[in-house]
Amino acid sequence: MKDFGIVIPYLNSGKYLSTALMSIVNQEGESTAHVHIQDGGKESLAQTIIDKAIQIADSSRFTFSYARAPDKNAAEAINRGMDLIEAETLTWIGADDFFFPGAFEAVMSLRQKHPHIQWVTGLPHLVSPSGVGLPSYGSAGFYRHTHGFSQEGLRRGLHAGELNHGWIQQEGTFWSRSVWEQVGGLNDELRLAFDFDLWSRMAEHATLVEVMMPFAAFRKHPAQASSDMSGYLDEARIVAREIGKREEMATTQHRIIEETWTAYFSKDSLQWNLIRKSFVLWIPWSRKPFSLPGLSNLRFTAARGLRAATPGRLYLRPLLMLAGRVRRLLNKS
Repeated sequence: MKDFGIVIPYLNSGKYLSTALMSIVNQEGESTAHVHIQDGGKESLAQTIIDKAIQIADSSRFTFSYARAPDKNAAEAINRGMDLIEAETLTWIGADDFFFPGAFEAVMSLRQKHPHIQWVTGLPHLVSPSGVGLPSYGSAGFYRHTHGFSQEGLRRGLHAGELNHGWIQQEGTFWSRSVWEQVGGLNDELRLAFDFDLWSRMAEHATLVEVMMPFAAFRKHPAQASSDMSGYLDEARIVAREIGKREEMATTQHRIIEETWTAYFSKDSLQWNLIRKSFVLWIPWSRKPFSLPGLSNLRFTAARGLRAATPGRLYLRPLLMLAGRVRRLLNKS
């Protein structure tokens, strides 16, 4: 298994693909990488460009693969590519973009020294179409004046420039294979803000560590899909609203269960007075009466089968009634 798995979604970006590939094969150190180019175009020069990179690359460190198939957007292409690579640390990068020297060694060293780190990003860095550096603040959307990210803020979808919590530049962000599998990859129903959505779901499982150096550059030019910032923000707002709805629903469901449980099992309730009678439970290896911790008023006797002991037959009925009521209330919510 390689140290890094890198997917490059490609669609008629031959002008810059060579630069992206060279930024990978020129990484110094001992780190290894599997690079997969997922081509969504009908006709492409990508294979020719890849062949040239293969000739230059150290074959003991770098493996390349290429596939071409129509896709509905970059998220679908990236998901396909991730399914084809095996590596400890994953990322994707646009065919327009490139890594800085030393990025792989810095990330690998960090993760080796601190195995608990599952998700890491560098400082944002923007370049013009010709590769000249651009300011990473103001019009670019990176409004942060402090560094580091709140895991709770990411989980709640607050990592948008307009909310003043700061963008995460996807180019130069790396994560473990296990975190990727836990979140289930990208939501390919999103055309632009699929990385924004990914960060909020990753924050459920890992803490983002920011390193005070840029790992990669984002090339800003009018032809790229991500130049549609208003469209990106519209999708990001939708994602944030969905997060809010999920949290509201989870809070409501928790309250319903808590209130229903309290009402059914208060010490004065009919249900509790029925349940506190004795049960006969099937415990094949023991036939002596026993009690459970915290339920000293209940007496359990082992026997074959599960049935209520006398007096009365309907001791389990309140539990079934509770389950039905909770289910109905949750469906209404």
